[in-house]
Amino acid sequence: AALVVAGNGFFPALWILFTSLKTEGELMRYPITYLPAMPTLANYVRAFSDQPLWLFAINSLIVATLSTILTVLVSACAAYALTRLRLPFRNVILQCLLAVAMFPLIALLVPLFQTMRGFGLLNTYLALILPYTVLSLPVCTLVLASFFQDIPVDLENAAMIDGCTRLGALFRVVVPLSAPGVFTAAILSFVNAWDEFLLALTLN
Repeated sequence: AALVVAGNGFFPALWILFTSLKTEGELMRYPITYLPAMPTLANYVRAFSDQPLWLFAINSLIVATLSTILTVLVSACAAYALTRLRLPFRNVILQCLLAVAMFPLIALLVPLFQTMRGFGLLNTYLALILPYTVLSLPVCTLVLASFFQDIPVDLENAAMIDGCTRLGALFRVVVPLSAPGVFTAAILSFVNAWDEFLLALTLN
């Protein structure tokens, strides 16, 4: 059963790899062939010569990295507030986070486009960084909150007695102790920004 699941997961990736090594004539051949008869790297050469593929990759890397950093910082503060402060309507806030996390992106496309155009941010990094950050915040906040609530409060109190502010205790004590959760949130945010195409096509 495990081999079937693994094969089902790897087959699309292998299919894409083998297809990329075929010539144009072989791609049009019928019936289709699974393995390339004459493997070639010409398709990769054309991908980089016909289009500025490196520029596209660098732009994606910049947007994904900056949005991930911003998402982790904001979601860490939000998760800390939810788990440590006596906030009114805390359960309502958590339910709203879950609702926002399930909201479809396509419903936000037109309002986001109009907002970015109104602020003159179209065709800029901010036009993607800000929406990606907002879209990733609910999930990342919930992930970090689940890790933060397992950290003993006494550790933060000890740090504050030694002179740390509450914010210092968060980033010097709680965040390092929640490193697996922070990395999980960062990976989720990065993958979400890196894989997203609809907003990138519309706003840039």
